[in-house]
Amino acid sequence: MKPILDKEWRYAIASMKMVLVARFPWSLSRFSFLEKYLKDPNFAYTLRLDTEVEGEEKLLARLEQTKALINRQCRGLLEVSHRRVTRETTVTFAHRSIPELLIQEPRFTQYQAFPDGCDALDALSQMLLADLTCHATYNRLQRRTMKIWHQCVRITPSTREVSCETIWAYPMAGLLPQFRIPYELWTDVLNVHQLLNALGRLDQTPRRSKKIAEFLIAVARAIEYTLPSEFDFRLSFPPVPLPVPYPREKNPEVIVGVKVLFQILAACNGIIWPECQDALGQKIPFNTLACNVIIATQAEQPHLTWGLIASLKTFLSRGFSLASPAELDDAVNLSHWECFLAEALAHTPDFPKLRRLFPLFHLFLLCGGDARVNFKIRLEAQPSRAQSQSNPPRGALGLVAGAGEESKENIYHFRHLESVATLGALRDRLGDEFSLEDVSRSLAPPEEAPTLHELVVLRLAELSPEEQASRTAGLKTRVERMLTVESIEEAPRL
Repeated sequence: MKPILDKEWRYAIASMKMVLVARFPWSLSRFSFLEKYLKDPNFAYTLRLDTEVEGEEKLLARLEQTKALINRQCRGLLEVSHRRVTRETTVTFAHRSIPELLIQEPRFTQYQAFPDGCDALDALSQMLLADLTCHATYNRLQRRTMKIWHQCVRITPSTREVSCETIWAYPMAGLLPQFRIPYELWTDVLNVHQLLNALGRLDQTPRRSKKIAEFLIAVARAIEYTLPSEFDFRLSFPPVPLPVPYPREKNPEVIVGVKVLFQILAACNGIIWPECQDALGQKIPFNTLACNVIIATQAEQPHLTWGLIASLKTFLSRGFSLASPAELDDAVNLSHWECFLAEALAHTPDFPKLRRLFPLFHLFLLCGGDARVNFKIRLEAQPSRAQSQSNPPRGALGLVAGAGEESKENIYHFRHLESVATLGALRDRLGDEFSLEDVSRSLAPPEEAPTLHELVVLRLAELSPEEQASRTAGLKTRVERMLTVESIEEAPRL
C-alpha cells in the first residue's frame, strides 16, 4: 500500500476511489477519460456533440492502452474483466477484501486525488458524459426500427429499492421477432440512474445540486442528439405494493422526453432540482415519491430520505391535497394520506423501523393529514392471535382506513404480500381496530415524541383555516427541525 500513496500515483488512487463509490462495475471505456478529467474537471462539457465516432479498431486500441495503464498504476488492486477488451469490459476490485482495507487506511481516504472541489462521483459523472458524447452509441442502431418503439421505464419499489425495468409499451402483435428494445440506450439510461442513486446518498448542498443539474442537462442533450425525433419514453407507474404478475389493469402512463425522464429519476433518488419541480408535479404520482421515502428509510439512507421529503414538501407547498383520492387499484376510495399510512404500516418490519418515518408523519400531519383516521384489519385467513412480531400474519389482507362511519368503504388490499409485520404486531397489541392515536402511543410515548402527539391530538382537519394557522404557527419551526438530515438519522432512537 505504501508506494501506491506516493504523489505520482494520483491516477491509481483516483481510479480506486471511483470504483469504491460506484457500487457497480464501471466501463473500461469511461476510465479512458480519467487522465483528461484530472487535468480539466470540466473537460466533458467542452466536447462537441458532433464528435466523429471512432472506428472499432481505434476504440479497442484505446481500451487496451487504458487497461495497460490501470494494470501498471494500480499494482493488481483493480482488475479488468476481460483478457481481450470489448465495449462491455468493466473495471472492478481484484478481491472483495480490498475495499475494506482501503477504507481503513487513513492515507488513502484523506488523499485528495481529484481537482479542487471535486470528488469521485463528480469524476464518474464527467466520464459518463464524455463517453456518451464521444461514442454516439445509438448511431449503430437502425433508426427505422427505433421509430416503432417506445422505451418504457417502470419506477417502482419492486425490490425494496428504487428500481428501473424495461417493459413492453404495447403488445408485440405485428412486429418482426428481430425488433428489440435498443439495449445500448437502456444501458446508458440505467448507468445514469445508478449514478444518481449514489449521488442521492450524499449531502445535497446547493453547489452539488447545481452540478448534478448541469450534468443531467448535458447528458440529456447528448442522448437526444443521436435519437430520432419521434423517440420518447413512456413511464408506467404500477400500483404499490407490486401487484400480481402480469396484471390485467392498465397502469397510469405518461410520455416524456429524455430531460424530463432524468428529472424524474433525480427526484426518485432524492436529488433536488428546483427548476423542474413544476414539471414533476404533472408527470410523477405523489404516492410514488411517498413510497420511495418508506423504502429509503428502511435502507437507512438519511440523505436520500431528506431529498425525497424535500420533493414532497414542494408538492404540498404548491397546493397538493393529502385528502385527494389516491385512485389506485389496490386503494378503494382511500386518500393519499390514508394510502401512505397503509403502506407505512404494512411495509415496515417492526416498530423501530416504522419510527424512521416519524419525520414524514410530522410533515403530513402538519399539511393536512387527518389525525382522525381509524383502522380495521381484515384478513382472508385469520391466523392465530398468538402471532408475534417475528411471525406476522401472512396472506391477502385488507386494511380499512378512514374517518367516521365512511371508513368502512375505504379499503386497502395487499395482494400476495409475504408479510405484514408491523400490522401483525399492532393487531396483537391493539386488536383488530385501532386509531392513529393508538398507533402513535404504541410507537413512542408522548414525552418522547411530544410534537407528534400534539399534532395527533390537535386534529387540524376539524379546524377552520384561520384556526389551523394560529395553532400551527409554533409547530412549523419544530416540524422543520424534524426534517433535517440529522433528525432523520435520530428518528429511530426517539
